[in-house]
Amino acid sequence: MKEGEVPHESSLDTKPSRRSLDREGVVAALENGEHLEGVAIPDVNLAGLELRGKSFRGADVRGVRLFDEGDPETRTDIRETDWTDAEMASLGDETLFVGVDATGAKFGFSELLHERRARHAREEGAPKVEDSGALCNFNGQNSDFVRTTWENVDFAGDSGYEASFEGADFSRSTFVGVDAHAIDFSQSRLRGVVIKDPVSLVGMRIRSTDASDVAAGIVFSDEEKQRQHAARYGEGSAEEMLKDFGVIVAAPPERVETVPENHEKVVSGIIERLREQKWFREGESAKIVFPGEQEKKAWKLRVDTVALLDAPTDPDRPVDDLLHTALVAAGYRVEVLSDIESMTDTTMGVEYLVFEKGE
Repeated sequence: MKEGEVPHESSLDTKPSRRSLDREGVVAALENGEHLEGVAIPDVNLAGLELRGKSFRGADVRGVRLFDEGDPETRTDIRETDWTDAEMASLGDETLFVGVDATGAKFGFSELLHERRARHAREEGAPKVEDSGALCNFNGQNSDFVRTTWENVDFAGDSGYEASFEGADFSRSTFVGVDAHAIDFSQSRLRGVVIKDPVSLVGMRIRSTDASDVAAGIVFSDEEKQRQHAARYGEGSAEEMLKDFGVIVAAPPERVETVPENHEKVVSGIIERLREQKWFREGESAKIVFPGEQEKKAWKLRVDTVALLDAPTDPDRPVDDLLHTALVAAGYRVEVLSDIESMTDTTMGVEYLVFEKGE
């Protein structure tokens, strides 16, 4: 086994020829000018590496991390990368593409989604997740997906593992043969998109400011179907067309102003969502502490918990600090400090210093 290679353990079947790499192995491959096609790099932290133009076709990238919670200011460059047929669907840790520059990148699968589903219908038993064509637990929040291509992708809407794109920019991107039902793009940018041969858009949420672009972007490769589509809608209302496709047009999200009341509303929403997901444990609490006279640039989020600092000891809680990830995804800069003096038999105080970006 070469230096930098690691045994690949997985609950899912993997191809025997796959070469398993850790971060050091990936760095070595990049220094040699290699692409990363067909490699196995599940759960590897690649944040901050220069990946522009590299091919990850057919690679196992489940749980890959292109975002480092410990260094949220570092941005990963994956412009013009190719992720075709890469295994991204994860029912465990998220595949983190948070805050990346993915301009011009390609995502998806070579097998048509409707043909994949027809094949599944002919086969016995439920399809394995790696053969689903889905992007389960894909987190692409606050990323530049400008001019990207997404082919034959199921965004896993209504599955409990749906892809997340809050704050992402998909301007001038192309979606071909995708299932985007129940996916929330209402906090994403969809200007100038093309949506070709959609499998389903039912329940997809978009901003009202993107409605005309999305409606104009829906096209069909079948000439007769496209002719009928054009004849039916012509120069008609974008809202009427989108309603027929089941698309939900929502008002754009309110801008978070720099006042404590709105910060409290945003962060309280994050805390409640994590609480509903049973991320917080019994006896743990989270409390926002506003800045004093000498702390005007920062305000504090007080969290009393021990598992945040020692998550691997709690088998029921993800290792990742989801609270930190959610705060960063909401647009804040976050520093995490422990308070040893507050330790009890069951909890330890943790302070999240929350700054607005740029401070």
